Amino acid sequence: PFDWRKKWEKCWDEVKYCSDRCRKAK
Repeated sequence: PFDWRKKWEKCWDEVKYCSDRCRKAK
């Protein structure tokens, strides 16, 4: 069930960056 985590780890950097930008934009 950790197969999606491997995919997330690749996009995690982008997700974290997007989340940080969304929080700073608020």
